[in-house]
Amino acid sequence: MRRARVPDDSARVGLGRLVRNRTFLPVYIAEAQSLFGDQLARVALAVLVFSRTGSTPATAVVYAATFVPAVFGGMVLGRLGDRWPRRTTMVACDAARALCFFVMVLTSTHFAVVLVLVVVAVAVGPVFSAAQLSLLAARLPPDEFATANALRLVTSQAAQVGGFAAGGVLVAVLDPAGALAMNAATFALSSVLVWLFVALDRRDSVVGEPAEAADALPGAVGDTDASVRREAPPDSAAALWRNRRLRVLLGLSLCIGFFVVPEGLAVPFAAHIGATTGQAGLLLAAGALGGAGGAALLLRMRPGDRARAVPTMAIGCGLPLVLSAVLTTVTDAWWVAGACWLASGGFAAYVVQTTSELVQAIPDERRAHLVGVVSALTLAVQGVGVVVFGVVGQWTTPPAAVGIAGAVGAALVAALVAQGRHGR
Repeated sequence: MRRARVPDDSARVGLGRLVRNRTFLPVYIAEAQSLFGDQLARVALAVLVFSRTGSTPATAVVYAATFVPAVFGGMVLGRLGDRWPRRTTMVACDAARALCFFVMVLTSTHFAVVLVLVVVAVAVGPVFSAAQLSLLAARLPPDEFATANALRLVTSQAAQVGGFAAGGVLVAVLDPAGALAMNAATFALSSVLVWLFVALDRRDSVVGEPAEAADALPGAVGDTDASVRREAPPDSAAALWRNRRLRVLLGLSLCIGFFVVPEGLAVPFAAHIGATTGQAGLLLAAGALGGAGGAALLLRMRPGDRARAVPTMAIGCGLPLVLSAVLTTVTDAWWVAGACWLASGGFAAYVVQTTSELVQAIPDERRAHLVGVVSALTLAVQGVGVVVFGVVGQWTTPPAAVGIAGAVGAALVAALVAQGRHGR
């Protein structure tokens, strides 16, 4: 089987090369516009359910349903991307999501029906993501794949900020049903774009084909190790833990669960320092803006420099959170904490590199399944982290909880980096 070329560490990958790539460009456009629609739908669903039921718990349940089923989808359904051609999987997933949101528009007065449709739509999301990452990893050289992930993160963070910011206005103009219809249209368009403009490739049908791991640059935790194929049977998630390199990369990726704690505690944090609701919103946006900036910086770095920057960036995620907790004892200025959270979000872009290395180190014949597992675990640790440190904040203070989360996360990152460099 053809092996991917070793990327040239002396040169950056220009965005022009990616834009001219016939696989990446339609996939990128399809994902970008549907991401915006997704954020818009979260606002619309909250408004729709609250206006129909008048129930705060019901509103919270539906909002949680836009995240929680993704854990199940990644763990259980991600393997579909290894059993079906990746392009076909992506088209089917977005067609299903378009149908779910369109039916929501027609049945918006029935809370139970809306909830079931949200669960289904969210559950298939990780299947799409796993197939998408697997397709890109198979078709792009390692250096271009890492650059593509950085560009995707910039776009994702921008869509998150823009979607939430514009969501209230668009929901008011279109009403919630109109906003949900718009989201259905974005998924339909995504499905059509992938179907028409992403060519079929024999690498999309990977069932039963032993795949060779692509050559890659030395990574953040050592050279790429293809021994994962020998250490666990095909389709076994145990490979993520049995292989030292994958274990360390996975651990670094999951440490993001400590660094997203400020998002869950932004409102009580703001209340503790006497900030307004609007300022709490700015605090909430700080991490996303920082993430976009950090990913943009990675786009300008050489491939080898990205890998070498991972330990510093990962540890750097936690330290500004500790600083924000300390500074709240001497000042109530919300923008001081906001600046710290902005810096932490910028450093959090290290997950672009760890994700790229992790995806490329997994053999192609079971890549979609294991990528789905990683996605599910990442969502799970983020949810658990917010809950756990929410309790810590209740026992202490919200700023203290944010600082503790940053300190623990930084310590775990340091331990993982040491293990990756020296081995055990």
